Amino acid sequence: MANSFDNCGICKLRYISKQSVIWCSDCEEELCQECSEHHSLSKASQNHNGFPINEYQTFPSFIGNIKLHCDDHNEKYLLFCKEHNECVCRKCVITEKHGESKESLMVPIEDVIKNSKISAAFTEILSSFQELNDNLCLILGDRQKNISSLLDSKNTQFRDISGSTADKLSPR
Repeated sequence: MANSFDNCGICKLRYISKQSVIWCSDCEEELCQECSEHHSLSKASQNHNGFPINEYQTFPSFIGNIKLHCDDHNEKYLLFCKEHNECVCRKCVITEKHGESKESLMVPIEDVIKNSKISAAFTEILSSFQELNDNLCLILGDRQKNISSLLDSKNTQFRDISGSTADKLSPR
């Protein structure tokens, strides 16, 4: 994953400077709008996972540190092994370590990415609800103080009026 987003990687190779708008996680490349359209139409790359740059930048920071290629086999990770909690390439799947893992424990990386996006959105919504709840609790507390203050004021005024009326009605 790239850390900074400036110009389209393909356009840079052509000595053209265009703002990138999409990050292709499969190619590990920044793309401008025009190159992104070509990229999504090409047979070789039409199934790639592209994310809008602004959305990609909202992902948790640890995602930027995730390796996309297997150190042992120098191949791209394709699956995530739930049993060992790690990414695996096609060669890792047949190794002794992962060969015994149940097929149901191997999840495509794309599914993990989608679930991560859903999880990030859920966390953001949960945070918004918590903030809303905190604000509502503050408002409720303020309203209760206002009611208490108004009741105190009413009682004070009632006593003042009662005392004043009693003074005026009592014989001297």
